[in-house]
Amino acid sequence: MVEGMLLTVDGPLISVADFAPHRALFEGVFGLADRGGGTLDEWTVARLWGIAGYRAETRLLETPGTAAGVLLVRFEPMSPIAIREGTGPTDSGALKVIDFATPDFAAASEALARAGFPFSARPAEYAVPGGGRFTEGHLKGPDGIICAVLAFQDDPLERFVRVVDRRFSEIVGVSAPVEDLAAVRRFYDALGVAVVYEYAIEDASFGAMIGKAEPSVVRGINYGLSERDVMIGIIHYGLPAGAAASLAARAVLPNRGLAAIRCSVQSVEAAAVACAAGGGEVLAPPAEVEAPPWGRVRSLTVRGPHGIVHHFVER
Repeated sequence: MVEGMLLTVDGPLISVADFAPHRALFEGVFGLADRGGGTLDEWTVARLWGIAGYRAETRLLETPGTAAGVLLVRFEPMSPIAIREGTGPTDSGALKVIDFATPDFAAASEALARAGFPFSARPAEYAVPGGGRFTEGHLKGPDGIICAVLAFQDDPLERFVRVVDRRFSEIVGVSAPVEDLAAVRRFYDALGVAVVYEYAIEDASFGAMIGKAEPSVVRGINYGLSERDVMIGIIHYGLPAGAAASLAARAVLPNRGLAAIRCSVQSVEAAAVACAAGGGEVLAPPAEVEAPPWGRVRSLTVRGPHGIVHHFVER
């Protein structure tokens, strides 16, 4: 893909059993706004995401003033499988966490608890070498999703997000644990997507928060357009190969949970060529479809060699 082909990283696609609990979390707590949605027939679903025999209903929720948000998709028939329910905390090959930031961690924690989404473990306090100190809490949402809330102790909020005057920012990033970093690099290099932030965490409170018993250095590589745009976070837990299970076989649509990364591109045809060169598997080739709430778009769905599904849209 030529430089500049990727226009935006927009956030995750979440496959849901029911819209209501997700709207309670993302609209009621995180402050996203409903941008509309619609009903998709089997023909459209197959061309968007490469799965046959399913209808779907969509709702797009975005942080006001941004294009960052979540696309909720309810498939019919509904899958009985939630990608991360009942799995291990370090299992790889599937998206895991949606990150938000806050200017006031205590107020954010209280708001989440009042809404019925308390942190699932004691928040972590850790330092990133050369990158400052962080406070981070995780909460469990419906369909096995996990959301993280971050507070930056040494950096201004403006370094990482654009929305700084509300209790919660727009989405900072969506992350996925992987085992093979080399394959990830080949894929995003082929797409022309840059590394915008790297970090390492070696901290007992972080390990306790995520439920990782083994001490190790956690390394993160964030891909995207800039630190202030939605980032695709790649995490390596520092464990030996085979120490954690792969969820790649579960991390497919229509299974429920964090199912895909959504991006917009200049050309889906060029994106398809680049993804294939980077070791990706095309699940739904370039096609023109009517996809509410956007209207008529050109669409492409690709699975990266690290197991993560990417839905590209050319508008």
